[in-house]
Amino acid sequence: LSIYLPTYLPAYLPTCLPTCLPTYLPSYLPTYLPTYLPTHLPTYLPTYLPTYL
Repeated sequence: LSIYLPTYLPAYLPTCLPTCLPTYLPSYLPTYLPTYLPTHLPTYLPTYLPTYL
C-alpha cells in the first residue's frame, strides 16, 4: 500500500472520497489507521503534503 499511496491516492481520492468515505472509512479507521499512521506520517508528510496542499 505504501507504494501505491503517493501516486494513486491523489488522483483517485477527489472522485472517490464523497462516495467511499462514508462507507469504507468507519470500518477501516479504527483498525488500520492507528497502526499505519504513526510509522508512515513522519516520512510522508514532509515530502508529499507540500505538493498536494
